[in-house]
Amino acid sequence: IVGAVLQGPDPARLAARWGQILQRPVVRHGDEWRVAVDNAVLRFVSAVDGRGEGLSGIDLRVTDGPAILRSARERGCIGGDGGVQIGGVRFGWDAAVP
Repeated sequence: IVGAVLQGPDPARLAARWGQILQRPVVRHGDEWRVAVDNAVLRFVSAVDGRGEGLSGIDLRVTDGPAILRSARERGCIGGDGGVQIGGVRFGWDAAVP
């Protein structure tokens, strides 16, 4: 695990709150906000899936993304965006990892 994605109606405010709690700087990166922690990055995005504020994704470092996608497809764990989704949480890698 190299990161987590947290969503909310105001990602800048959410990132600022986490940055303050963790005593880490908050950096804007495109449409999202980021807080670096020891060996991972917390990313904050707008909530667009109707679930409100909370965990929306986990960023992973993987060795065989295509194999993971094949296995997820076989198990019916592909979300509407084509990514791996389990229990409402999206698991991503490669481009999602800073």
